Amino acid sequence: MRAFILASLVLLVSGCSVGMAMSGTKATDTSILFIGAPRDGVLAKLGPPETSVLEDNGNRTDTYMIIEGNEPSVGRAAMHAGLDVLSFGLWEVIGTPLEMGAGREVKTRYILTYDSDNKIKDMKAIKGAAKIKGK
Repeated sequence: MRAFILASLVLLVSGCSVGMAMSGTKATDTSILFIGAPRDGVLAKLGPPETSVLEDNGNRTDTYMIIEGNEPSVGRAAMHAGLDVLSFGLWEVIGTPLEMGAGREVKTRYILTYDSDNKIKDMKAIKGAAKIKGK
């Protein structure tokens, strides 16, 4: 009976790393970003841009901040849960910081230039970009 109570307490106290592994951050699908892609398709897939500038020559430049997170993982969550049970919850001291490190989001700024027909004619990706001021 004591073992059952102890195991129950361990399961109640632990779970941060398990929850973090299960939630994750799904990466944004950027498969629509290629030379020649229509702006309407990009807007439908990614939503409104962070900024949009219409130039005098008819070209348009849009910027997007895309977050590439870590995908949710049932395998990682099961591993954390198993180690929590085996260590009576002590694994959380190691597991939670590991998940925090694995969960870092990588931000990439995409600068898309469209021609007068609203098709992507140039595209740049800047990893680790900061958010534009005022946004």
